[in-house]
Amino acid sequence: MTQSDAAQCAAFLPVTVPEPVLFTKSFLGPSMGTVNCGAVPDGDGHLGVCMYSDPGYPADGSRTQVMTADGATLATLPGTVVRSEQHGFLTLLGAVDYGQSDILTGWNGGATNSLRLRIILPSTVQPDPPFCSWAAAADSSVTAACWSAQAGASLHRFDSGLAETAAALPLPETIGVYGIDEQGLMLAADASGTLRWRELDGSVLSGPIAGTISGPFRTLVGGGYDTSSGVLPSGSTQFVPRPQWLAQRTDGDLSLIRGRRAYAYVPRGSSDECTHRLEVLAPDGTVCATVTIAEPKCSPGAPVINPALRVGAEGSVAGRAGWYCHDDTCLVAFRVWNHLLQ
Repeated sequence: MTQSDAAQCAAFLPVTVPEPVLFTKSFLGPSMGTVNCGAVPDGDGHLGVCMYSDPGYPADGSRTQVMTADGATLATLPGTVVRSEQHGFLTLLGAVDYGQSDILTGWNGGATNSLRLRIILPSTVQPDPPFCSWAAAADSSVTAACWSAQAGASLHRFDSGLAETAAALPLPETIGVYGIDEQGLMLAADASGTLRWRELDGSVLSGPIAGTISGPFRTLVGGGYDTSSGVLPSGSTQFVPRPQWLAQRTDGDLSLIRGRRAYAYVPRGSSDECTHRLEVLAPDGTVCATVTIAEPKCSPGAPVINPALRVGAEGSVAGRAGWYCHDDTCLVAFRVWNHLLQ
């Protein structure tokens, strides 16, 4: 590990590495159509272990098993983790073929709840099927904008486990939610695709945003987003060029840590698949620390896809700790450093 003495890093250092907790997962291996698709910790000592099994027909065969360090499985959620929470996870199961739905599922240590986002049906089916879009706020609450032929457009509020916390709020128009930034402002598009900033009740805050967003975008410290069109500051209607440090880190995962005041950056690829790197960045992009984690008992050809190092809620970090296969059965291990970057 290397750590910087730059003044802007003082609030985020030192990085003290606790003893890791070891998790293991056994499964029928690739010869049986099953692979491990990574793992991510929550902020409460759980690990969301992703497994993919080929269903033999067009469908998303992924699932997430919520595990404890003693090997117990507390819940099995459809899809893969899209958000690690302080106490649990949100997962998304993707629709692939007719009759299938995109399903968002939440687990926060209690009941498991789901929200159907859309269903794939032939265009000739009338009326149009209902649909929802969603975003999670910094406090882990979830807001969904939905539409159905019966109820029209409405806004729904949920807790981190997708339990609805208030009555649905009617909306004057159909909107699609893109995100809720660190200032609590909602970025949403109307039916024509025009983006605007809005209050959490759906009311319009800004004029049209001059540009479009395609693909994933990343939350920035203090508000706003890093997008395919550049940086969109909170409340602004204009994109600005990415600063150099951000432009050099478009190929990896950028997470908010240290009370959501700094970043953790994990590159997606590495020339050495047995060694993985994590950077701690100040809000201005200064590299405050570089943590290198070597995977013990590592060898090429792991029955695992997706990144070997993941940052979850409360700054917890999970890293693959090796694997072993014999006949049709495999074992994969993960080390979890709880609250490493909290």
